[in-house]
Amino acid sequence: MEEKKGFSVKMGGKKQRNQQQQAKEEMVGEGSYTLYDEEAAATVEKDVPVLDQLNKKPSDKSRLAMSPIAKKMTAAALGAALIGVVLGFLLLRYTAGIESETNGVAAPVATQEASANAGAFGDLTAYVVQGGVYNQEDIGQEVAQRYVEAGVPAVLWEKNGQFFLLTGMGGSKEEADAAAAQLQAQGYESYVKTWDPGVEATSNGWQDELAVLLAAGDNQEPALWKAWQEKVPAEAAEVKATSTEAISAMEQGTFTASMMLPVWHEAAKLSTEAISN
Repeated sequence: MEEKKGFSVKMGGKKQRNQQQQAKEEMVGEGSYTLYDEEAAATVEKDVPVLDQLNKKPSDKSRLAMSPIAKKMTAAALGAALIGVVLGFLLLRYTAGIESETNGVAAPVATQEASANAGAFGDLTAYVVQGGVYNQEDIGQEVAQRYVEAGVPAVLWEKNGQFFLLTGMGGSKEEADAAAAQLQAQGYESYVKTWDPGVEATSNGWQDELAVLLAAGDNQEPALWKAWQEKVPAEAAEVKATSTEAISAMEQGTFTASMMLPVWHEAAKLSTEAISN
């Protein structure tokens, strides 16, 4: 085959190579290649090496192979996704709790220790903070009133002929210990004990549901309390009034488990009165 030659232009008695062709030749160095259009390709010598790799198709193995960096990035992404799922589940348990139903009311389950006490109202026990015990009710009431005026939800609870000044409670011992520590920091005598009111109440739907709510401690949901209030009978006006104060604190973010102590006390008094009558 006859070898083609590039074209040239004669100017001033000298041949001048086409400027575009010359620029392309300057770009082509040893071991390099470039692509030309059909006309410019005529100036490229036949023995210019062409990289075979350009014409090779990647094998299936090379398509599937991953670099070490890509493997590490994939592993890190999967690990982060797994951690996110776990943390999301734990957050859901903390903020909303796991819903259990007692007579149609869904309530968050607090710690295992607190939920074990949930059930019939008459079987409910809890950790409370005690500030004193009195033989005379009037003296105990005066002290309890001073606590209430200072913002402490104190109650005077009668049991076995004595009057116990209770100033806080918790769904767990840790919650009750925290409440006692706060009171001690304010100068109030306080210590934690397990409280069994000894209420032998007959099965009462709204009171049993209250037992589940009380056992949840600090982990409360206002909507559940409002749904429960609709089942409280008219004769339990004090129970509804004290629970309304607790719900308001829940909505304002100032709630503590100790605010449920007056609710529990009023509900227990109704049971005691019902038995005596």
